Amino acid sequence: MNRSVSSQKSIGLLSTAIRKINGAISLVNLLHFLQ
Repeated sequence: MNRSVSSQKSIGLLSTAIRKINGAISLVNLLHFLQ
């Protein structure tokens, strides 16, 4: 039970990190596009 909860937490952290990375990449792409 605890193992599945911790895996859900790590999956949530991973998805949050992926979202932040995607946001940073899109921001860089937007800056390159504007230049």
